[in-house]
Amino acid sequence: MTNSAINSKIKNNTEKLLTCADDIYIMKNAADELYKIFSKITGIYFENNQDDHIELESGRALSSSTAAHCLVEFKRTAIFLRGIKKAIDKKIAETKLPIKILYAGSGPYATLITPLLSLLKNNEAKITLLDINKVSLQSVKKLTFDLNFQNFIDEFILADATKFQFTSDYDIVISETMQACLENEPMVHIMNNLIPQMKPEAIFIPEEINLDFYLSDRNLFNEKILAKNIGKDIEYKKFVGHFIKLNKHSLKLLGDKKILKIPELPANFKELIIDTFITVFDDEKLNERECSLNCSRQFYDLSVQKIQETEFYLDYTAKPRIRCQILN
Repeated sequence: MTNSAINSKIKNNTEKLLTCADDIYIMKNAADELYKIFSKITGIYFENNQDDHIELESGRALSSSTAAHCLVEFKRTAIFLRGIKKAIDKKIAETKLPIKILYAGSGPYATLITPLLSLLKNNEAKITLLDINKVSLQSVKKLTFDLNFQNFIDEFILADATKFQFTSDYDIVISETMQACLENEPMVHIMNNLIPQMKPEAIFIPEEINLDFYLSDRNLFNEKILAKNIGKDIEYKKFVGHFIKLNKHSLKLLGDKKILKIPELPANFKELIIDTFITVFDDEKLNERECSLNCSRQFYDLSVQKIQETEFYLDYTAKPRIRCQILN
C-alpha cells in the first residue's frame, strides 16, 4: 500500500471515529484499522506484552505494548479524539497559527493526536511529543516520519512528565496517564507539574475528572445489563456524594479529606463504590463503564460491615491511591 493510500485510510477511519456518534460497530472497526496500521509501522503490538513498565515514585509509566492497547479501547479513543479535535478547532480559531500542543505520555503511537494530523494543514499545529519510555518515543518518532507527519512535530522529548519544565508556551496540553479512581499511574503528579506552567487561556486535556460515591446493588446491575437490549432502564445505584473534582482550578484541594455519611437506603444497596467520570473537552465525556478508565471500585460491602460514616482522601505523596478510614 502506498503512503498516500495509508494516509487516506487513516483519515477515513479518523473521520468515522469523530462522526459515528454511539455506533459501537463503526467505532470498533475504525480503531482496529488504525491499530493495524500503527502496529505494522512501529512493530509495537499489545499482544506481545512487552514488560518495559517504568516504576516511578509518582506511579507506573506503562510499557509500550500496554500503552498501545489503549488505541483499541474504541470508545475511549473516539471520545478523546472528538474532544481534542474540538479543542484544536477552538484554538485555531482564536490563536495565531500554528498552535502549540504538548502531548505528555505519548506512548508508541501518540494515539490521541496522530489520527487528527490527517485532518490538519501543516501550518495549523506544532506538537511536542514527550514520553519517559525510550521504546515508546522511538516508536512514535518512526510512526510520524513514516506517515510524513514530521512537519507537525516540534520536538521528541525523553523525559519524566512529572518533572518536565516547559520549553515553550503551549495552547493545549494533553496527558491521559491515568487509571480508574486516579490510582497507580502518575496523572495527578503530571497535572500538578504541568498545569501551573500553562498560560491561563491554555486548555488541559482532559478538562475535568470527577470521582463520585454511590451505593450499588450488584444484582440489579446484572439485570440492567441483561435488560439493556430491550430498552428497559433499571436503577442499580444511588448517588451518595462527591469525592473529587479535578481540573485546572482545583489542584490545591486534592489532598482534602472527605467525610462521607452513609444514608439509609433499601437493604439491597450494599456496595459502596466510587465511579470515575471524565470530561475530555466541552461536551465530550466518558461515563461509567464506557472504558477501563471508568470502571467502578468497591470500597465496602455493607452486608459484611455496617458503616455510618467514613473518611476518604487521595494520597498522592507517592503512587496515587485512595485512603479510607471508618469513623463509626
